[in-house]
Amino acid sequence: MVYREDEQFKLMPLKATYKQHGKEHISYVAERKEMEAYEEMGHISNLSFEEAIYTSDQLERLEEAKGMPESDYQAVSEYVLQGTLQEGSALANKKQTQELKATLDMLVLDSLGGF
Repeated sequence: MVYREDEQFKLMPLKATYKQHGKEHISYVAERKEMEAYEEMGHISNLSFEEAIYTSDQLERLEEAKGMPESDYQAVSEYVLQGTLQEGSALANKKQTQELKATLDMLVLDSLGGF
């Protein structure tokens, strides 16, 4: 459901429902064209599309991860969709650095008497 385009991560905007070998399947896609081509070739049938729905938490996590490197795809996908960080990933390191900076800022403010 996460893909990369224009050097940033995005969520696939469409949910495709179709039949293949007599069973119903669901796939998330960035564009209709690819799935429509499979239907035209007879590989799938009963193709329909609807807008993919994501939670506000998933959308917020996507914003945090948009500029991460392509090599962090698996970690970004897991974080955006499930909210879990893969230890050692660039994303986990970025978040840890942000948390440490926030803690340091709080400590400095406390030492100055809350100013």
